[in-house]
Parts: sequence; C-alpha cells; structure tokens
Amino acid sequence: EVGRLFKHGLLVFDDCRYYIDTDAPIPFVRAMLISCRQDERDFIAVGHGFTDVPPLFFKYATHYMVFATTDNVVKRKNCVANYSALEQVVGAVNAAARTDPHTFKTIRNE
Repeated sequence: EVGRLFKHGLLVFDDCRYYIDTDAPIPFVRAMLISCRQDERDFIAVGHGFTDVPPLFFKYATHYMVFATTDNVVKRKNCVANYSALEQVVGAVNAAARTDPHTFKTIRNE
C-alpha cells in the first residue's frame, strides 16, 4: 500500500534491515525508488553500517551520510559508483570520531 499510495513526501527506512532482510531486490521497493521523481518521493535508508543497508538502495542513492562505523565498506564495493571516494570519507570520519563521536560527512554519489 505504501508503494502504491505514498506520494509527495519523505519516507525514512530507519534500521532498514529490519524491514528488508534480504539482499535480493524486492519489486515494490525497486518500483518506488525508480519512480521517486515522478511521484515526488524522497527516501532515506538508515543502517548501523554498510551491510545493514540492502544493495538496492545504493543503486538509487544520490548522497551518503557517513558516521563512524566498524562495518566493512568493502562488502558494498560493487554497489557504490564512487567507491574510492567513499572509502576515503569513511577513513577520515573514523579517524575524526576518535575525538568527536558525532563527526559525520556527506558525500554525493556520482
């Protein structure tokens, strides 16, 4: 019902692995992501690490907001267009988080 009726807003998948517990694309989620501009929808997929976010979300992501993580970003290497830039940001954020645990950076997915 959400995929069919939700338009003109922001949908947040907080701890998205709870809702989507597979790495296989789910047709209605894929359809919502594909038609997000036409239906004026924005999505935020939140996870405690890269492996907590299903690969499908990476394909349609325009930005990543990176907080400190011990999760291995390499496991999503094939999902991220600008992987080397993301890997550098993760390293910088993890280093900065040693003194400021609230450190984060936003990177555009290009």
